Amino acid sequence: MKSLTYCLRGLLITLMLALSAGWCANAQPGTAKRIALVIGNDNYLHHPDVPRLNKAGNDATAMAAELRAAGFDQVLLHRDLNYRDMVKAVETFLGAITGGDQAVVFFAGHGVQFNTGNYLLPTDIELSTQATMEKTSYSLNDLTIKLAETKASFSLVIVDACRDNPVKVRGPSGRTMDAARGLSPIEPAKGQMVVYSASRGQTALDRLSQYDDNPNGVFTREFITHMRKPGVRIEDMVRDVQDSVEKLAQSVSHEQRPALYNEARGNFYFYGPTTVKVDNSAVADPEAETWQAAKRAGTVDGYLAYKKTYPTGRYVGAADIELAILQKLVATQPSKVTPITSPLPTDNPETALWNEVKASGSKEYLKVYMDKYPKGRYLALAKVEWKKLDDAEKAQQARAEYERKQAEEQAKAEQARAEQQAWDSAKAADTPDGYTDFLNAYPQGRYATLAQVARDKAQKRGFKDCAECPEMVVVPAGSFTMGSG
Repeated sequence: MKSLTYCLRGLLITLMLALSAGWCANAQPGTAKRIALVIGNDNYLHHPDVPRLNKAGNDATAMAAELRAAGFDQVLLHRDLNYRDMVKAVETFLGAITGGDQAVVFFAGHGVQFNTGNYLLPTDIELSTQATMEKTSYSLNDLTIKLAETKASFSLVIVDACRDNPVKVRGPSGRTMDAARGLSPIEPAKGQMVVYSASRGQTALDRLSQYDDNPNGVFTREFITHMRKPGVRIEDMVRDVQDSVEKLAQSVSHEQRPALYNEARGNFYFYGPTTVKVDNSAVADPEAETWQAAKRAGTVDGYLAYKKTYPTGRYVGAADIELAILQKLVATQPSKVTPITSPLPTDNPETALWNEVKASGSKEYLKVYMDKYPKGRYLALAKVEWKKLDDAEKAQQARAEYERKQAEEQAKAEQARAEQQAWDSAKAADTPDGYTDFLNAYPQGRYATLAQVARDKAQKRGFKDCAECPEMVVVPAGSFTMGSG
């Protein structure tokens, strides 16, 4: 029976890929192909004003996997690209597109806007001035223009970046300029659609709370979820994404609604109306999904349903623990589980102590209660609160460790910049003293060997103290005979 199931599953996947060619009304069967460029930049370590990201790389990897599953002929995935590699990646992608093809570009990372347009930031972005920023980042406007020149029948550009960019750069006068406007609205060419993860002035959330362990940002996770639905036109799908992202953001008192700029023609589908799509639970991990659903419910019935479906499953032990806690809560207060913030009547010493524990909100008080009343009426609640406080401590420790690593990375980047500047200055001077000063400052630096070679050459070549001065040659230390050559 299992062999038959796998055979049928394989047949469905094959049929899905075969039928996906009919996803767009503009496609020419047998000639058009679907190709995607996916970039995720996290490690912005070259400039202290550009914060490192946490989920852009994950978002790119997840998007690439979904596009491959949707039957794209070619998916070019890149992570943490510097400027040179970003240019090469875009040129390779554009060169692979022929007339009539359908193209998708997904970029997750930092983006900025100036009066010259929108820019996608590579990892080695230089922000000393606006001019250098424009020369060391990739213009989104240029990308859409070059896409139009490929004569693709449909182009979709997805940019998952904040639109309240905090980066500060220096203008032509040397004054600091705030590029806080973020990405500006864009006018796509005919046949193109551009989607931003947020509207103007909004921040794109990467998580909903400190307990949100989803590996992807809010926009990407919602986009991926909706693109899996067969028979949904891209315009309708993006509208659904806008609504779902906005609703999730509002649940944590945040404003974020993806923006859509559309000049597309025809009907684009990730999975066309005739596509037979395999149930994700059959392909992925149905047990893990059932367990996650039980945890979200947080009820006795939810955990019992999981155990009934998977009596020897991977999470049975965890389910038993959760059931024990919940059943004890029900046993002590069958009508209602009293939250820790609700006052209880002080009808006995145990309750009086429990009220003090609630007011303190500390693990020390909880330990006093649990030691004194190991079988107390509020023990289950105490264990729940202990776990909450423990999780909060772990989250705080993780945050502190993350900030420590960030500080170390920034210090290394600053040291690398200082060494680079010293090396550039030594090369510009090109004198033995200049190279010697560099070697004294960075004896084990990455340019130490080059500095030694350059110093030796400079000493042999000779030098002048001024343009009119006679040329002098450095004589190595030692002894020599007067009048010798």
